[in-house]
Amino acid sequence: LTGRALRWPRMPVGVLAAVVAVDYQPWLRRLLEDRIGRPATDTVLTLAATAAETVTLSPASLSVGLLMQSLKAAECRAEARAWVEHEPRLAAHADHPRIDPSAGSKPRGRPADHHAGRFAIVQAISAGVVGATTRNLHQAALAVLVTTPAANRTTPEAFAAALGQGLADRHAVLPLRPEALRRLDRVDAIVIDPRVLCTTSLRVSLIRGAREVELSAAWSRATLMLENQRLRPGWHPVPGISASEPNGEVEALFSFTHDPLASAVVAEAHRTGSELVSVEDDSLGELRPAFDEIRPLARGSIDDALAGAVADLRDAGRTVAVLSSPGAQAIWSADVALGMLPGPEAGPPPWYADLLLPDLGAAWRVLHAVP
Repeated sequence: LTGRALRWPRMPVGVLAAVVAVDYQPWLRRLLEDRIGRPATDTVLTLAATAAETVTLSPASLSVGLLMQSLKAAECRAEARAWVEHEPRLAAHADHPRIDPSAGSKPRGRPADHHAGRFAIVQAISAGVVGATTRNLHQAALAVLVTTPAANRTTPEAFAAALGQGLADRHAVLPLRPEALRRLDRVDAIVIDPRVLCTTSLRVSLIRGAREVELSAAWSRATLMLENQRLRPGWHPVPGISASEPNGEVEALFSFTHDPLASAVVAEAHRTGSELVSVEDDSLGELRPAFDEIRPLARGSIDDALAGAVADLRDAGRTVAVLSSPGAQAIWSADVALGMLPGPEAGPPPWYADLLLPDLGAAWRVLHAVP
């Protein structure tokens, strides 16, 4: 607007078209990314586009760019506030060894990336045909601009930026790698660690070996056993109750109590239509039927079973989101890694996660954003 008011000369639209072509033609953009990296490429192309839109006096394009950068700036400020909130707790584990997910295989391109490749072909063909038929560089540049799939990029980017800001400000989610929010739209498999669905308190889940007439008494006796602070999850004998078979023994299964939001999180994950996977563990209890598949533990640990499930799903071409805290390998291998912050004395946070979540309420909010 200032340029128009001062009657500055308007540069040819080909200046802007050249920048747009580099930005939206995958092979041209890849050449730049291979030299300076993806973050630097994004910065350089954003600055170049802003400069080109300024000298070509394109206020509409500048307004869209300004809006996008404002959303990203708001997201960054919210992330900074979330970091300040969590810093005292996280600083105690700052020297904990960290695994970098970028060292693994690169996540596959989003579905939108495939559409962008098709648009790039249309853009190149259109510019070539218009340029060849009109022999006019200005018309060819206009063809480049008209066929640019800007909405294909700005719409999901704006949604992810607004989502990141809301998660950080309202739910204390700390995005260690905000780009994971840009991959939520392609998640088609969700792996949930059964341990994050539970609290640290125990409950009686099952009684076996008791006669039917003594089942109530066995349950009451097992409930009294919960007062033992040294009691651990698993099967334990219930004293003072006669077994239903000779030489038999009455036993009670003690499992961790489900978090009040556990069923809501599992239901929301199921709502997405993604394949819902967990691993065999007694703590699943009544949540077991909600899962599409429950992987056996075999001879390994829960962490090994989770990592194997993620690896198998990714090998099958699925885009995998993982909700865990102690499952380091599973989180490291996931396309979208949701790490639950452990309790104050429960060990270091999962630094290898994309998003650090303070509770299952925040996990529900993230899953609610999966289309």
